[in-house]
Amino acid sequence: MSMGNTTQNPETAFVDKRALKGALLNRGRFVFHSDLNNFYASVECLLNPELRGHPVAVCGSCEQRHGIVLAKNDIAKKYGVKTAEVIWQAKKKCPNLVTVPANYERYSFYSHAVRKIYSDYTDKVEPFGADEAWLEITGHRDVHSFDEAKMLADEIRNRVYLETGLTVSIGVSYNKVFAKLASDYKKPDATTVFAPESYGSIIAGLPASDMIFVGKSTEAALSRFGVHTIGQLAALDDNFVCAVFGKNGMGLVRCARGEDTSAVVPESESEEIKSIGNSSTSFRDLESNDDVRMMCYTLSESVGARLRRHGLKCGTVQISIRESDLKTHEHQIRLATPTDSTRVIAEAACTVFASVYNWHKSIRSIGVRACNLTDADAPRQLSVFDADEKRDERLRKIDSTVDSIRNRFGSTSLQRAVVMCDSRLTGACVKGDF
Repeated sequence: MSMGNTTQNPETAFVDKRALKGALLNRGRFVFHSDLNNFYASVECLLNPELRGHPVAVCGSCEQRHGIVLAKNDIAKKYGVKTAEVIWQAKKKCPNLVTVPANYERYSFYSHAVRKIYSDYTDKVEPFGADEAWLEITGHRDVHSFDEAKMLADEIRNRVYLETGLTVSIGVSYNKVFAKLASDYKKPDATTVFAPESYGSIIAGLPASDMIFVGKSTEAALSRFGVHTIGQLAALDDNFVCAVFGKNGMGLVRCARGEDTSAVVPESESEEIKSIGNSSTSFRDLESNDDVRMMCYTLSESVGARLRRHGLKCGTVQISIRESDLKTHEHQIRLATPTDSTRVIAEAACTVFASVYNWHKSIRSIGVRACNLTDADAPRQLSVFDADEKRDERLRKIDSTVDSIRNRFGSTSLQRAVVMCDSRLTGACVKGDF
């Protein structure tokens, strides 16, 4: 098996020898990583033709203090606009930058449409956020080589564009880590193949920070030991890595050598849900129990609906409080019986908040999380009080009716009076899993 040119550089030969093990561990395997290009911005430009040809950035609301760039198109990128920078910094680089608010319902629609296309080729599709996914193509009737894998990836890219109007970059390799590395290598709208023979010629020379799981702190730690490329990371001595970086460091080294054998796990088979939570930063600081009550109900609406959708109940409700100085702390309360009721979850969150907070500072954001999850159909201890059973049944009917109406007419079609006391406050952007 050719692993690139190893005759001139002993270090490269050593790295290639290490990488050979990874290629053998994944022999005959074909993995795709797909990445929708500039996803949020691309959807906005697709649906708003007047935006085309202009630098565009999808941003969080300034009024709700999410004033950062969430996504940008290629034109804005040429001006140096970066994801996660604040809007005023982006506009300083690009004065004619067009900013549009995020519309997550739109993005969810297109994300599911693209995944449906993927499912026509394999039943093993593992989402990685709204815009990325791994596809296990091993065993596909038309794929027996990397050339054939590239042809299939090109077919998928063409279908995505023809059926949705969006472009996607696809990386093809023999494991998940290198497939993602390949999809990032060339953008937009490209197919890149990292076969085993690509290791010495391309992969080994790429920055270690290009590899998934290597963040800024890890990159800085590696740099202190003169490790800057994937090849240098792969060549580290095992004993040294274990002593300095521990178990996680050894995992990174194995990935750098191509020894990642992790499976592509379909969403339906993904790890069991441990908790369901939402948090939000409001457009102004919360300054009273009434403010917190409105936010707890707003967040609990989503938490309760997600519990019911997954057929789960929670035995514990946890709240997260971030004060105006950004100090964060969490508190929780155990419920008498597991529940999926929006009202019970919200009231529990309000109760625990009132018991722990004395308003020494205003609050910047708050979160509600349902923990200690059990199957909704699991047996439970019945209450000796008939009134409790009747109350629970009444709440179940209310939640079921509300879910049905919202599923049909939209999430804001039916709202509780408590959240309408200050629609600007409760209209904040709700984010999943704080």
